[in-house]
Amino acid sequence: MTLEKQEFSRRYSLLMVEYAQSFDEAQLLSIEKLGLEMVQSNIPPEDIGEMHDAAIGEIIAAKELSPDRIRAASFPLMRLLTAYGVAFRAQQSLKKSEALHRNVMQSAFDAIIIADRTGAILEVNTAVADVFGYPMKELQRLEIIALIPEYLRQKHEHGFRMFIETGKHNIIGYCIETEALHRDGHIFPIELCLSELSHDQGKLMATIRDITRRKRAETSLVASENQYRMLFESSRDAIVICDETGFLDGNQAAVNMFGCSSLDDFKGKHPSDVSPPTQPCGTDSMSLANSRVATALMKDGSTQFEWIHKRVNGEVFPAEVLLSALELDGKRVLQGT
Repeated sequence: MTLEKQEFSRRYSLLMVEYAQSFDEAQLLSIEKLGLEMVQSNIPPEDIGEMHDAAIGEIIAAKELSPDRIRAASFPLMRLLTAYGVAFRAQQSLKKSEALHRNVMQSAFDAIIIADRTGAILEVNTAVADVFGYPMKELQRLEIIALIPEYLRQKHEHGFRMFIETGKHNIIGYCIETEALHRDGHIFPIELCLSELSHDQGKLMATIRDITRRKRAETSLVASENQYRMLFESSRDAIVICDETGFLDGNQAAVNMFGCSSLDDFKGKHPSDVSPPTQPCGTDSMSLANSRVATALMKDGSTQFEWIHKRVNGEVFPAEVLLSALELDGKRVLQGT
């Protein structure tokens, strides 16, 4: 028997003797507490019987108790085993939960950092090393502030002081876009979600996603939209955007072609509003325009045809129209030239 087990056996023996002498409930509570300590010290369950037998042997050898009292001294074993069993199952459940937590954390796509109230990093997953460029061992010796750009550190320190003093933080429970500092010194955009671990008071969990690619795509999209808008506005050809309800947008060439006073005056009109009542084929302009729009929107994706238009001043003129379907703000519309 190891020294640690011998010490548990000695304490157990003393508590058994005290209980057999007094039958005091307090001794049983102390024995239950001893069972919890055994679990925390990783004493395996099969060793409890051995420790109990050793304790009984010591009591018999000491000849301090009568046979009836010695038999009574065995009663606490059931309390010890019950307390040990409850604590042991809880420990095993906790270990499984912690293992699951580690597996989920390490397999997460996003970088996850757990820090204490001082900002010291306690735990990270491998994604943190990938995002920030640090070796795992080095990360666990850092503080959160090492990952924050210089210009944001004062704001960060103020937030942590508020969290320490009040337990509150103005971004806990929210996701924000901000910037982080890479090990090589470059600053990059991130999405940060900060939460407090409810089961471990005083600890914060930061979930971090590198959004560099997304920001580049957004910048590229804005540039592309600006370029399209410039070409749209500067084109000498009339260009319109419409759907089944009418014109949604148009360039200045379109406004001028129809003789409208402004873009606002043009927007909202139906193609039949800038057409004579009927087309040369004899079909009324409203019905035929709706048919052409539906064909481009719902079937072919584009259609080309000749059309007679009418300016605001009543002047009619022939035009060749090309309607092409496209997505705009998640909606299918037509570009007409």
